[in-house]
Amino acid sequence: MSKTYTNEEILDRLKSLEGVLLERVFETSYSESLRTYDLIDHLRSKAHDLGLEGEDTYTALIRDLEKLSSTIGGLINGKRGELLAAKSLKCLRGDNLLLSNIALPNGGSFEEYDQVLIARSGVYVIEVKNYRNDVVIDDGGILRRGLRSYNVGERMREKMHALWDAIQFSSDGCMSEEDVHGMLLFVNNEASVSDFFHRVPVMRCGQIVYSIEDANRCDEKLSWEDMVRIKSVLLARKTAAEFPMPLDENRVKSELEDFLDLVEAKAAKDAAKSIAAGHNEVDSPTTLDNHARHSQLPSWVPAAAAVISGLAIGAGGLFLHVKKG
Repeated sequence: MSKTYTNEEILDRLKSLEGVLLERVFETSYSESLRTYDLIDHLRSKAHDLGLEGEDTYTALIRDLEKLSSTIGGLINGKRGELLAAKSLKCLRGDNLLLSNIALPNGGSFEEYDQVLIARSGVYVIEVKNYRNDVVIDDGGILRRGLRSYNVGERMREKMHALWDAIQFSSDGCMSEEDVHGMLLFVNNEASVSDFFHRVPVMRCGQIVYSIEDANRCDEKLSWEDMVRIKSVLLARKTAAEFPMPLDENRVKSELEDFLDLVEAKAAKDAAKSIAAGHNEVDSPTTLDNHARHSQLPSWVPAAAAVISGLAIGAGGLFLHVKKG
């Protein structure tokens, strides 16, 4: 069975991998402000200059680097979104209990919960979204964001059912499954949300507090004792949310080394062609007199020879390719 990690552990390992890759390529010009997308831009420029864009090694490397970049970005944005959501929900007046980032068993797997709010009017499953791009939820419950999509209606139903399964036998008849509510909370107000599903309430940070407070005033289902008991049950039932690593770190490092080898070999080959072309020019009748008068090679020859010895020059700058173990 493959090893699994928490999201925090995955983020730490991927950030460490990002740093290793950036230092390997940028070396003396490395800065902590650099990110994977800077590395992708640099390698794309170099591949274009050297005609390596069709190489399988290059394609595989860029694919994995794009996945590395998007995974790190997604995890960071998710953490920021959850902090913003928790900050908003803490503004709720009256009795309420908030659980953040818990997981509950669901058959042989588990369900993750960004926020679970226990209030007088029931229990709220709040799924937090921190998207920069516009979102459409179609009439079938499919949330679409660019090329990515998933069935938000189905996922929310699964989460609500797993939560009810955890608390139903300790609810003491004070609530039913209909009192478990699901909400989508979009914390980035810059992104528009077009909702054609209308079965899962879509909220913003400025709305959700008022919505829950209104529900609490209209329908008090739970006493404080009920709320505390439900919280205790959920904490007792929670499980670890762990996942396999989304990327093979050693494979990505190996792909980068293979691409750097390609860069070195192609640069040396191009330099050799330039030197050969230079010799032909020097040996031509027109240049023989010049050669005799100056008794020296053209000034570009030492630079071309330097390329062969290991210096690779590209649009991204000059870097020395020294194979590291």
